[in-house]
Amino acid sequence: MLDPAVPQLVVDCRTLYFSWIPADPDAVAALVPDGLRAHPDRQVFMNQYVVDDASQTSGFGAYSLTYLGVTLTGLEAPDGVTPAGWWTHYVTSSDRVRDYAGARGAPVLPGRTTFVTRGTASRPRPRCTASR
Repeated sequence: MLDPAVPQLVVDCRTLYFSWIPADPDAVAALVPDGLRAHPDRQVFMNQYVVDDASQTSGFGAYSLTYLGVTLTGLEAPDGVTPAGWWTHYVTSSDRVRDYAGARGAPVLPGRTTFVTRGTASRPRPRCTASR
C-alpha cells in the first residue's frame, strides 16, 4: 500500500470538475459530520477523471475515479484561499487508490468512471458516468 502521508501526482488525465448550489440545502448539510460546517450556500462539487496510463501518476497506475463532496466553511486548502471540502462519496476502479483514499478517511466504493465524447472536435458533448 502507498504511504497515505505521501502526496500523489496525476497529470494529463481526462477530467470533468464542476459544482452547483443544491435545491435541498438541508440534505447537503446532513452529509457533513459533526465538527465540520457546510458552506452557507451548501455548495456541492464533483470531480471525475480517467487515468489511461501508469505514466500519468506517481504510483497509482491506470484507474478511474468519481468523487462528490460538500464545500466547507472555516477551513481552507493549503493555499489559504480555496475553501476545504468533505468527500461524501468516492468511487474508484483501483484497489490501490481505494486503500490510499480510505486511509485518509474517504468513504470509498468500487466502481468505474467512463468518458464518452460525441460531436465534432470544435463542439464536443461529453457524457460522463460513474457506476458501481
